[in-house]
Amino acid sequence: MKIDPRSLEFNKEYTFTENVDFSNFTFSKNNRIKCINSCNAVVKAILLDSFLELKVSLSGEVTGICSYTNEEFPIKYKVKEQMTFSDSDDSDYESNLNEIIDLDPYFLSLIDSEIPISVVKPGNKMPKNGDGYRVLSEDDLLKERNNSKSNSVWATLDDIDL
Repeated sequence: MKIDPRSLEFNKEYTFTENVDFSNFTFSKNNRIKCINSCNAVVKAILLDSFLELKVSLSGEVTGICSYTNEEFPIKYKVKEQMTFSDSDDSDYESNLNEIIDLDPYFLSLIDSEIPISVVKPGNKMPKNGDGYRVLSEDDLLKERNNSKSNSVWATLDDIDL
């Protein structure tokens, strides 16, 4: 979604609605989000002196990747955020009101921050120990590292003072 502040009248509220297409955007392989299936954006904009105030509402669905099983599953999201853009060089706000503002990168950031860091498919439980692997808590891992004997190949390096 792009907004051109130069086409807006002062002190008049505008509403922009768009189904934003993020199908061409790819997430990294190790991300908790595989893709954004849908994004409905409603933006209310008002131009005040040298500020552009935006009230953003996003809703839609992403395909999440379960942190326990790597299974894909749908996650619905809703985001409400207020953004301010300014034409002043000394303000803390972003942008130049003399240019078209592309909101898609902001939408991506908002969606990404709405999805938890560790997503778990409903009904899945943390795996237990199995054939060829163990599941350890962080405390157990630290205890095991402190109590284990060092690898004999590297043990000779332990005696060297640096």
